[in-house]
Amino acid sequence: MPDVVFVYGTLTHPDTRKKVVGRALTGIQDSLAGYRLEYQGMLPYPAATEAPDSLLAGIRLDHITDDDLRRLDTYEGIYFVRIQVMLTSGIQAWLYVGNPRYTSLP
Repeated sequence: MPDVVFVYGTLTHPDTRKKVVGRALTGIQDSLAGYRLEYQGMLPYPAATEAPDSLLAGIRLDHITDDDLRRLDTYEGIYFVRIQVMLTSGIQAWLYVGNPRYTSLP
């Protein structure tokens, strides 16, 4: 069964998605309630962060295979981890958030 991934940064660009995954992935606009983007700790890029009164706009990628997920995990690297969330569309999706190991300042 294919997975769904919600992206909000560089992966919102079709060319980047194609380079990372190796195939074209069609994106559908969606959003995530209770999150916003912010820089955290030692993360080099902004990450989705829980924020109760916020709404994070992004792109939903459907029909993601296990191989796609491995490639996306590699692209996101050690600074991000994947969690399950419920999008405002009512669809459950993977979301990359800051790895707790790097989000806190020492």
